[in-house]
Amino acid sequence: MLLLKLLFIYILLDLQVINEKCQFSPSYDLLRFTCNVSDGIFLPDIVKYAQLCRKAKEREYRYQQKLYYGRLLRELLVNRQVSEIYSRHYTVCVRGI
Repeated sequence: MLLLKLLFIYILLDLQVINEKCQFSPSYDLLRFTCNVSDGIFLPDIVKYAQLCRKAKEREYRYQQKLYYGRLLRELLVNRQVSEIYSRHYTVCVRGI
């Protein structure tokens, strides 16, 4: 925990030095990063739970994709069977005339 805080302080000091040397205005990402650091977004337990949520969302997405493509495959097979039955019946009727 202490090591993490020291690392962030070191990064912030480096960013200040870069800002002084290059004379550029801080971008939105830099401001967002410093706000996240001060809010404690990068604490280990928060990062762990964020990763768990991300993995759960990915699993749910893959599951939903599997359901979607399974339904689509069933629908295609049923439509193909119906079209084959229709085409057989139609060719028999046409030949019978």
